[in-house]
Amino acid sequence: MKEKSLTTSLQSLHKRQSEYYVKLEKCLSEEKKNSQGIATNFLREYLVSLFDELKLEVADDLKAEMLGELIETENLQVIYDMLKEKNILLEDNNGLQVNLAYGNLHLWSILYVTGVSLPVATIALYAFENRILWQLVRNNTCLSVDYRMTSDDLYRRLKTYPEERALLLLQMLPCSSSAFDSLVAGLRNNDEEMFVETVRANDCNLRPISSVCHVQDLLVSLLQMCRFIISNSQFCQDKKTQEEVYDLLFCQLKDIEVSFPQDEEYAEMQQKIKRKELEIWELLEFIDQETQTILSMLEREFTPRELNMIDDIIQSSFVEGIHGLLNDLRQASLSDKPVETESTDSDSDANQEFTLPDDYFESEPNVNDRLCTADVKTVIKQQGVEVFKEFINYIANEGYIENNAQTKRSFAYRLTGRCRPDDLIERIEWKTDKDPQSYCLYCIMRYFYLRSNGRMGKQKDSNMVTSKYGRMVLFFICKEQKHENDYCKYADHPVTEKFASYMKSLFTDQIMKDK
Repeated sequence: MKEKSLTTSLQSLHKRQSEYYVKLEKCLSEEKKNSQGIATNFLREYLVSLFDELKLEVADDLKAEMLGELIETENLQVIYDMLKEKNILLEDNNGLQVNLAYGNLHLWSILYVTGVSLPVATIALYAFENRILWQLVRNNTCLSVDYRMTSDDLYRRLKTYPEERALLLLQMLPCSSSAFDSLVAGLRNNDEEMFVETVRANDCNLRPISSVCHVQDLLVSLLQMCRFIISNSQFCQDKKTQEEVYDLLFCQLKDIEVSFPQDEEYAEMQQKIKRKELEIWELLEFIDQETQTILSMLEREFTPRELNMIDDIIQSSFVEGIHGLLNDLRQASLSDKPVETESTDSDSDANQEFTLPDDYFESEPNVNDRLCTADVKTVIKQQGVEVFKEFINYIANEGYIENNAQTKRSFAYRLTGRCRPDDLIERIEWKTDKDPQSYCLYCIMRYFYLRSNGRMGKQKDSNMVTSKYGRMVLFFICKEQKHENDYCKYADHPVTEKFASYMKSLFTDQIMKDK
């Protein structure tokens, strides 16, 4: 009887597995079909635009032959060779060669996205949603991904999921039955306060569920980015619509920004899009890196069959060639950047010593020009001007602001309103390569002044806003984060932990207190 039961269970398991892989193969097949169609359309349109540009008369049968060769070789250079062979192109054309090389990059980008990143993301997301997630909950195990979310961020994230999925994820939280009931009630009743307070009261460990949400977001964002690139392939070829596509791409990145709160390369890519400086190869490189990140995160979770399907995609000469091309382009880009040299001029600002008078904190401040209507905390003034200077030097040395006397003087003035420099920088750049989301700057805003002193609205007899966070974006080129009234939660983000620790070492633990 037991043997029969075991046989039945194994047969049922085999059936479920077979159905699972049939559906997965169907998803991949559909993606492959779409990919082939997209690549073919790109090549056809590219040929038409190229012949129009060159004002070449090419017979329809030859166009068809060229298209077939292009599809087979996946190399636009074959066009040049065929035109020369057919005596249609009567002289060497370096401009055309460059055009074709540039076109190849666009073609390979599309082929990589459609043939590698998109199918890999499809496999990973299907496996994650239909198998891995359920196994994690059922077996009470965690992903090997270290990621943390705040309780309010988690609530908002769960509200974006179907209720069944959100309740399933809640089972990953180690808590009592009564706490679980409260969390479920908070979600169902749209009561964020109840949800957050339950998490805090029961000291719930959010890491397991945070990691799952993070990986899910990464998978979805990768799929969205791939589909965006595919559907807007004019980014690669049509200069007339490039500005519109830049805007669309920026909006797409903003939509998935929550997945990359501490990613410096991601932040830099956003800035390049703003400046309309993003090269197609840089976007391709980002997609490639995200693909590899996903694989490394979930490698231990994939079944042998899923791994074989992924290996069939990524272990090819084409992928090797793309990685070689990206490395060459990266090296070429680095070699084109000018080498920065330090000035040897003894009178240059870089060599000027940053100083503040001994009676700095006794001087009269300009309330309108500093970040807060109230003065810095008493504990900062008690530590003295030398400690304050040490803090300013630390900010510059660590690369949050330019490391020169002018910027340091301007920064000190914006914090206190004292000793306005003659060479004041109206808006100081807070470096995104050091602090992409400006969380450390928000940390300064939060703890240099009493929480109650950053009032909203306008100051009497002045057009200057009184909100310290409102002033911050006036005085700094930085990342603007959402804040309620005059409080920003990002001041206490985990990424600021080391920074806040340094502040406490200088100004004592009192810097973190509001009394």
